Amino acid sequence: MQTSLRKKRVSAPQVSEPAVGAEPQGVAQLQRTIGNRQTGQLIKAHGPMPVAMLQGGGASRLQPKLRPSAKPAGQAIQRVPAVKEFENAKAAEDWYKDEKGELEANPLRKKRLEKATEYFLDSVESWKEFDEQALTVEDLQKDLVDQYNLTMQLEGLQDMVKNQMSAVNAKSAPLKELMEIIKPTSWLRSYATEDQINTMNTIKDSFKPAISSRDVYVEKLQPVLESIESITDLKDVTYKAVYGNVKKAVEKVKEEAPLSPVNEGYKEDVVNLKKDLDKQAKDKIKLKLEAARDDGAKQLDVEGAVPEIVTAIFNKELPADTVNTLITKALDIQHNPPKDLWLRKVVGLKPGLGGAYMKDIAQIDSKDAHVTRYADGVPEKPSVKTGAITLKNDILGNGVTAFHVTIETGGASHEKPHAYRGGTTLTRWDLYPQGGSAFTKSGDLKTALENSLTHQVNLAETAIDDTRTDMGKGLQKNEVRGWLKN
Repeated sequence: MQTSLRKKRVSAPQVSEPAVGAEPQGVAQLQRTIGNRQTGQLIKAHGPMPVAMLQGGGASRLQPKLRPSAKPAGQAIQRVPAVKEFENAKAAEDWYKDEKGELEANPLRKKRLEKATEYFLDSVESWKEFDEQALTVEDLQKDLVDQYNLTMQLEGLQDMVKNQMSAVNAKSAPLKELMEIIKPTSWLRSYATEDQINTMNTIKDSFKPAISSRDVYVEKLQPVLESIESITDLKDVTYKAVYGNVKKAVEKVKEEAPLSPVNEGYKEDVVNLKKDLDKQAKDKIKLKLEAARDDGAKQLDVEGAVPEIVTAIFNKELPADTVNTLITKALDIQHNPPKDLWLRKVVGLKPGLGGAYMKDIAQIDSKDAHVTRYADGVPEKPSVKTGAITLKNDILGNGVTAFHVTIETGGASHEKPHAYRGGTTLTRWDLYPQGGSAFTKSGDLKTALENSLTHQVNLAETAIDDTRTDMGKGLQKNEVRGWLKN
């Protein structure tokens, strides 16, 4: 067998200075002897080797002749092994056997040539192994191309099975989508009439076997596809055999899982039915919102926002009962404002220190005055459904902790005049700055305090009554609408 290891014969190298950048002579000669790959390994491990070593002739071949004063007695003339071109590994092996005695003539020579000899013999062994291979490179290439063609055929067979599965799935996919509309748990079904529900049941009974049979068909084809995909070792595999097995398997699936017919007319019926149900659902949602809005006992705060809320609820695909629950929760939010909203938005107070809510009012006796209500005396969420008197008492309170008027006279709180809703009036006349006052006695101060308190209480109670009458509308409009839409 011819190999790339063979090179043209060249004459023995002449002793000369190597050119800059030129390949060392020893490399070229070693390549001719043991091949490119082994030469590369040798150089990589040990670096460039002297030419004389690679030739096997020792240093004397390339070094200038020494002229000793006297030739040692009995010195033999050394023979340099010839560089040969081998036809095959056997020839290289025979050459080594013939030259072994010269190469190992003495222990030092043997030691010096040990690595080069090792690489040469390793190369010969690799060559022998290559000669023993049954296939040539051309044979291996042909085998690779043949297996590539077989692979392409198998991939085509896989695609054939996949296409069958896809075609069946494509037929059942729209049926499954339509089934979502008419199935018993469908949200749209809750807006259907009795006749529409009967129609949905009829179509469902028709679609069910058509969908089920296609699911089974695809399920049974899956192992067939996997049997093709599992073929990775192509030895002894033929496309004809694989194709025959796949064909039989597909025919068996067709027998075991026949496809039920599809009533195409029903498909159009479902599409039309969905259009009707969509409209009915939106209409019913709208009616529910408007009924809650117009009911005096509810007054759902959706004025001017019904269309957008209808769209939002419809897009959430909520059944009718869930829409009722949604509206009930929105009303609960609206009808039970937190006490902070009552005190700020209704009574008009501002939060201050220590839980006090306050606002400035008209001066009394040319002195600043304000009203106060402490939040800790107010229920967390006073309901607009509470009776009018109870609701006002809950928010404003009665007695010394209730809503009250204070005149700013300086000093500590307990030194200032106070008038409490449903409670006493404390003028504290003896501590009052009477100089320059318009009042001449304690009774004048008391009357002024109580008149101011009465006015402020009337304002607060009227605002509470109005909010109660409106069922909390306006206090949490954004929260109510946000709940319905989100």
